[in-house]
Amino acid sequence: MISFNHPLMFLLILFFPLFFILKKSGLIESPELKLNLVNWKGFFPKKNKLIEFGNLLSYLLWYCGIIFLIIAISEPVIFKNKQVYTDAGSSIMFLLDISPSMAAKDMNGETRISSAKKIIRKFVAKYPGDSFGLTALSSSAALIVPPTIDHKVFLSRLDSLSIGELGDGTAIGMGIAVSSAYMTRAKLNSSYIVLLTDGENNTGEINPKTAAEVLVNKNIGFYVIGIGNSGYTTLEYTDRKTGKTYLGSIFSKFDEFELKKIAQYGNGKYASASSPEILEGIFNTISKQVPAAQSNFTQIIEDNLYDYFLSAAIISFFLVWILRRIFMRVYL
Repeated sequence: MISFNHPLMFLLILFFPLFFILKKSGLIESPELKLNLVNWKGFFPKKNKLIEFGNLLSYLLWYCGIIFLIIAISEPVIFKNKQVYTDAGSSIMFLLDISPSMAAKDMNGETRISSAKKIIRKFVAKYPGDSFGLTALSSSAALIVPPTIDHKVFLSRLDSLSIGELGDGTAIGMGIAVSSAYMTRAKLNSSYIVLLTDGENNTGEINPKTAAEVLVNKNIGFYVIGIGNSGYTTLEYTDRKTGKTYLGSIFSKFDEFELKKIAQYGNGKYASASSPEILEGIFNTISKQVPAAQSNFTQIIEDNLYDYFLSAAIISFFLVWILRRIFMRVYL
């Protein structure tokens, strides 16, 4: 609901009935609103419908501008409820594989990376008071977004992440090491890394076992999710760097054994997702194990609408000037 910081300013609207009373009594005349910045040439011809319409519209816009201006100086505000959290909540880092094989369409017609992005978005929506980070891995690994409470930034960068940004390959050890480097040594059950990949570690300078063992020492919870199926499937993606589109049939080798070992090294849990439905079930299970930040009060914040109404007033006055300066000049 809209409220006003200076409601007495609305008394200025009384100017309108006062104006009409004075006009009827003959004490004042109507404003002409010529607003012409050049001299008119010749005499005005007889009025036509376009001129009458333009004249009426200019007066309506003029009075609307005055009303918007009065509302603006009354300082309209709208009050919103904002959840205030008493603690920092959990810090969850998603480690997402963006190697070309993640473009395989074996998730009920969807690509593996599309299914991963969708479920991550759903998961984030359940944790409004928690921090989320994003690391990408392929032939190398890179931090995309450090853990942040700004979910809009996180989701925007998640959406823009594309296949092939970091080359071809699967450097799981590098990905875990980069992710853990940006996770603080925290109390138990407050920091987590969720790895979503479809392949085995085949490149990178860091062994997955070495990287995963660091997670145990830092009390970081660890989930490894193998996404996809073994066998022939179609693959399609466009390399943003070159603009080249790759399309064809590939044989996907899904090695669960290696992924299970990586999860064990980090004292974590492994799950296999061969369809979007199974993937959603896995994340529902994770939701039960990862506590969301608790809020114990609601803060009311004030959003000032002054700029909007002032802008509306300026636009109205400018349109009046356009009508009088250009439209009326053409048709008079």
